[in-house]
Amino acid sequence: FLDPACGSMHFGLVAFNLFADMYQEEIDNAGKPGWPGVPSVSDPAEIPSAIIKNNIYGLDIDLRAVQISALTLYLRARTMNPKCAFSDDNLACANVEHITAGRLQEFIRKAKFEHPIFERILLAMADRLKDSNNLGSLLRLEEDLQALIIEERKKARVEPQMALRFPEISQEKFQTQEGMEEFFGLLEEKIFDRLDEFVKRTRESGLDSAYFAAEAAKGLRFLRLAQHRYDIVTTNPPYLSNRKMNKRLADLLSREYPDGKSDLYAAFIRRCLELSNADGLIGMLTMHSFMFISSYEELRKRLRSEAKIDTLAHFGGGLFAVGNPGTLQTAAYILSREESEEKRQNSIGTYFRLVHERDAEAKREVFESALKALREGRPHPKVFRYKQKDFDAIPGQPWVYWMPENLRKLFIKLARIREVAEPKQGLATADNNRFLRAWWEVGCSRIGFDINNREEAKNSGKKWFPYMKGGAAVAWYGNKEYVLNWHEDGRELYTFRPTSVIRNPDYYFRRGVTWSDISSKGFAARLSPGGFIHDVSGMTCFPKEEDIAIILGVLNSRVAKYILSALNPTIHFQVGDIERLPIPEERNEQIVELVNKCIELAKQDSRESEITYDFIRPLSSIEEYKARKAEVARLEAEIDREVSKLYGLSESDLEVIERELSAASGEVA
Repeated sequence: FLDPACGSMHFGLVAFNLFADMYQEEIDNAGKPGWPGVPSVSDPAEIPSAIIKNNIYGLDIDLRAVQISALTLYLRARTMNPKCAFSDDNLACANVEHITAGRLQEFIRKAKFEHPIFERILLAMADRLKDSNNLGSLLRLEEDLQALIIEERKKARVEPQMALRFPEISQEKFQTQEGMEEFFGLLEEKIFDRLDEFVKRTRESGLDSAYFAAEAAKGLRFLRLAQHRYDIVTTNPPYLSNRKMNKRLADLLSREYPDGKSDLYAAFIRRCLELSNADGLIGMLTMHSFMFISSYEELRKRLRSEAKIDTLAHFGGGLFAVGNPGTLQTAAYILSREESEEKRQNSIGTYFRLVHERDAEAKREVFESALKALREGRPHPKVFRYKQKDFDAIPGQPWVYWMPENLRKLFIKLARIREVAEPKQGLATADNNRFLRAWWEVGCSRIGFDINNREEAKNSGKKWFPYMKGGAAVAWYGNKEYVLNWHEDGRELYTFRPTSVIRNPDYYFRRGVTWSDISSKGFAARLSPGGFIHDVSGMTCFPKEEDIAIILGVLNSRVAKYILSALNPTIHFQVGDIERLPIPEERNEQIVELVNKCIELAKQDSRESEITYDFIRPLSSIEEYKARKAEVARLEAEIDREVSKLYGLSESDLEVIERELSAASGEVA
C-alpha cells in the first residue's frame, strides 16, 4: 500500500486496520483448504510490526506531514502492541532539496565512490532532485535513473572505462557483451548499496557532517520508494490549477505530465498509475473535472488504455464543508490495471451518482442506501452500471455514466451542431475599461445600429457598435447592454494585439444564436439579432438563416440542457461542449413558430428594461409580467415535446431527463 501524498496518513490508518484483519484471518485459517499452511506471522502480537515493515508506504512533499504520518502509524501500532518494533523506513519526504538544504551534490562528492560511474550518475540525479521542492512524488526518479544507466551503457560500448569492476563478475566475463549487460543490471542496486555504506561510515565517524548524512539518507529513501511498484496506490492529492502554480511548477508539469498539466491532482492520477504494479489497484479522491472537460481528453484516453474503472462515487459539490461547492466538485474511484484491451473495453463499472445531495451527511445516507440495494440485488436510482467502451459514443469520451442508451446513441446517429452551425469564439479586448461602454454612456446617436458587415461598419464612420458580451443566463432574447469601440474596423483594438485577441472577425454583425460561457444557473441560448460583435464570453453559432429558429429551440430544450450538463457538468459552456451536441435531421415548422413567439415575448422584457437600448417604457404591472412568464413557460413546454419527438425519445428517456434536471435545480420531479 502506497499513499504518494500521504498528509497525516488518514488513508494509511484505514489500510492498517484492514491489514490487521487480514493477518488475523490468515492466522485463524492457516492450514485450511485455500489458505497457507504457515501464516505470515504466527503470533498476533507480531501483526503491527509486520504491517509497518511490509505493507504501508508513504510519501509527501511536506517533511512535517511525513513526521506526523510516522507518529500516526506509531500510535496505531503501539495501540495493538505497546512493545512492537517500529521503524519509519517506509516513509519519505519527497522534497529532498529541502531536507538536504541543497547540499546533496556536496554529499555525493565526499562519498569518494570506488568507481566514477557512481558519482556521475548520482550527481546527475542530485541535479534532477533540485525540482523535488516543486514536484515531490511526481518526480520520476526511477525513470531518470534508468535513463542515466542506459546512457552509461552506451558510453561503455565505445570507451574502455571499466577499470574497477564488481567482484560478482569475473574479469573474463566482464569483457563480453553478456558481462557488460550483467554489470549494468547490477548497477542500480549497487548505487543504493554504496550510498548506504557512505551514510553508515559518516555516521560512525562522529564528524560534523554526520547529521547531514542522516538527513540525506532520509531524503534518499524517496529514491528507493520510487523504485518499487505497489499492489495498491491510493491518495487524496493536492488540488492546484495551473493558474495558481508558480512558473517553475507549471513548466515542469507541462513537460512531464502534458495530459495532466491543468491541475496538480490530474498529474497525480498519472503518477499513481505508474507507481502501481501490472495488476494493481488505484484508489483516489479528486476533483471530477477530469471526467468531462476537453483539456483532459488525452488523460481519459490514457487511463482507459491502462486500467478499467471498477467503481466510482460521484459526489459533485458539497462533500467538504470548505471552499465553494460550485467549484470544489469531487469524485472517489477505484481503477484496476488491466493489460487486456478486450477486458478493459468490456468491463462494467459501478457508479454512484451523489451529485445532487446537499452535503456530506446527505451523500453518506444515500450512498449507504444505494450500497444496500446493490448488495441485495435491487435497483436504485443512484446506482448505474456502465460498460467502459460505451464512453466512446460521445466525442471526447467523457465519463457520462448516467446517460441512457437512447440518448447516447444520438451521438452515433445524428450530425453534430458544428456541422450545421459551427460555434465561434468571439473577441477578447483584454481591457474592457478601455474598449467597452454601457450604451447609455455613449448615447444612441453615436452607436452604429443595424450594421450587416464590417464594410458597412467602417463606412458608417461610427465609433461604437453593439456588443454581445455574455451576461446572465437569459433565454430567447436579451443582454443588449454594451457597445464596443470598433472605429475604423477595430483599428485601436488591432494595435493592442497580442494583448487583445480578435477571433473570427468575418462573423461580426451576422445573425446567429448566442449564449454565455459562464452561468451558475444553467445553459440558456438567445437570438443574436444581427448588428452585433460577439465577445469571448458571449459565444455564438451561425446557422443558415432558415435554421436559426430551430437551432435556438433545440438549444433551449430540456433535452439539450440535459445533454450539455452531462458533457460538462460545470458552470462553463465552451465552444467544444456546444459543438458536440447532436442535432435532429428533420425540421419542424411548429418549433419555428413557437420559438418566434418566445423571442417576441422576451423582446417585450427588453423593451421594459431601462438598461437596454430597446427600452420604450417601464413595466405596466406585475400581473402583466407574470402572465408573460407563464406564457413563455407554456410555449417552452410545447417546444420540449416537439424537440423530443425529433430526437425520437421514449417516455422513460424523458423521465430520466426530467428527474436529473429537476434534481439539479432543487425542484421536485
